Amino acid sequence: MRSYWVIDPPDPKLTVFELDAEGRYELVAEVKGEDPFDATLPYPVRIVPAELLGTMWQGGLK
Repeated sequence: MRSYWVIDPPDPKLTVFELDAEGRYELVAEVKGEDPFDATLPYPVRIVPAELLGTMWQGGLK
């Protein structure tokens, strides 16, 4: 797996790791709330952590 994402619903926060040239995972992004992340791996997609929770999130998890 060349990349993996960790989603933390209470924040909401997305943390992204990708393999480096030595085969170790390195942190490449950490976005919270309404901030977007434009991924290229494993495919192009835009993720906004707050949008993943829809109406559940309004400044925090209910």
